[in-house]
Amino acid sequence: MFATSDRNKGQWSSMDKLSFTPEQPVQVWLKDLEISVLLCKPVFTDRDGSTGENLVSNNLELCTEAFKTLHKKRWSVEEYHKLLKQNASLSKSPAGTVTTQSNRLFASLPAYVKLERLKFAHKLNILPSKRESI
Repeated sequence: MFATSDRNKGQWSSMDKLSFTPEQPVQVWLKDLEISVLLCKPVFTDRDGSTGENLVSNNLELCTEAFKTLHKKRWSVEEYHKLLKQNASLSKSPAGTVTTQSNRLFASLPAYVKLERLKFAHKLNILPSKRESI
């Protein structure tokens, strides 16, 4: 992760050896990636208490706030997939054909919508509410 000339010489450095200012996006080259990317280490704490991670984007014009906004949007998609797999029983599908897998997926979506309605109506976290109902 150096300048273009270092990349062309095959000189790489581990990310943990780099020193850059938190919250400040830096343009870097990643090994085995043909384009340069923007790297940002925002300072935030996730719900589980873990602190930030390195965020990477191929949009070289992002500022720190744009990185954070993008991360929040991506994270909400991850939460959706987790909820769909765990609470809507998508991951327990014994389906082996495309048709049965599709049926299971489309049956899981209304379950997700109902769980979200419960979440907002009762101001509950969905994961504990599912465990309580079992």
